[in-house]
Amino acid sequence: MYKHGSPIVSVVVGAYNEEETIADTIQSILGQTFSDFEILVVDDGSTDDTQRIVRSFDDQRVNLIVNETNIGLPRSLNRGISQAKGTYIARIDADERSLPTRLERQVNVLEVREDVQVVGCWYQVIGRDGERIVDIEIPAERPFDIDDLLKEGPGIAHGSVMMRKEAVDTVGKYREQFTLAQDYDLWFRMAEEFGPGFVHVVPEVLYERRLSADQMAKRSKQRLFTSFAKRGARRRRNGKNEDLAELERKAQQMSTRNFTENERESMYHYLAGVQLLSGGDNSAARRRFLLAVKAAPTNVRPWYRLFLSCLSDDRRNKVKNTVQTVLDRKV
Repeated sequence: MYKHGSPIVSVVVGAYNEEETIADTIQSILGQTFSDFEILVVDDGSTDDTQRIVRSFDDQRVNLIVNETNIGLPRSLNRGISQAKGTYIARIDADERSLPTRLERQVNVLEVREDVQVVGCWYQVIGRDGERIVDIEIPAERPFDIDDLLKEGPGIAHGSVMMRKEAVDTVGKYREQFTLAQDYDLWFRMAEEFGPGFVHVVPEVLYERRLSADQMAKRSKQRLFTSFAKRGARRRRNGKNEDLAELERKAQQMSTRNFTENERESMYHYLAGVQLLSGGDNSAARRRFLLAVKAAPTNVRPWYRLFLSCLSDDRRNKVKNTVQTVLDRKV
C-alpha cells in the first residue's frame, strides 16, 4: 500500500527496445531514499526482451503499459501521464539512471515552493562504458523565461525532471507532433503559462545521462524540431498561429541513412566533445574532437567544434549564435 492511498510521485518511462538498460534504470528508482512512488513503464511496441524484463520485477510499484504498435515517445509519455496516480510526474529515460537522493530532493522543492512547476538538477554525462565524461552544472540564475529559452536552449536534461501533474495537464501535456524536442516545446508553453521561475534546478548531480552515437544520427531531425519549437514560441508571442502540419511534412521528408562504424565512432567522440566544451573543459573537448576527426576526416562538425574550442568564450558564443541564426532561417 502507498502511504497516502496513492503515490506522491509517478515515474514515467518511455521504452522502445531497451533490454540492455531498462533493468538498471528501474533499479535506480527502486533504490531511491524516497519510496512513495509508482513506476509506469510505457513500452512502445518493443520487439526485444524489454517487456519480459519489466515484468520480472517483484515490486508492486513497477507497472507496465504496453502499446501494441510503435506510437512514438510523446504519445507514450502522454499515455503514462494520463494513467499516473501521483501528484508529481518524474521523468527518466530508459537508458539512464537516477542517483539515490534524486526524488527526495525534488519532492522537497515542490512541497515548499508553490511557484515552481518543474524541478531539474545538475547531471553527469557518462560514456558507453559507464565512464564519467563531465558534470553539467546549470546556472542558478537562469530565469527560464521565453527569451532565456530562445537564447540558451532547454538546459535541463529531460529525463531528470519532476513536474507537477496539474501543470503538465494545464498546458496540454506533450504535443505529439514533436517526436523530438518535445521537452523544449513543453518548456516554452509552460513558460508562457506560468512565467519566469517556473523551473528550479537543484544544484547537485542527481542524474546520469548516457551518451550514444544514436543521438548524433538524429541530430538533423532534432534541429528541425528544435527550430520549430522556437518558431512556435515566437509566433505565439506575436499573436500568430503555428503551422504544425508543416512540421510534420518536413519531418516526413527527412531521410535517414545507415552510418559506418567509423562514422559512429566519430559521432560518439564529437558528442563527448560538445558536452565537455559546454562544461568548460576546452582541452579535453579538443582531444575528443581530434579523435572524431581521426575516425571520419570528412565529417565537418568536429572540425567546426575544434575551431570553437580554440576561441575565447565571448568569441565562441558570437560564432555559435550566428551559425544558429542561419540554421533557424533555413528550416
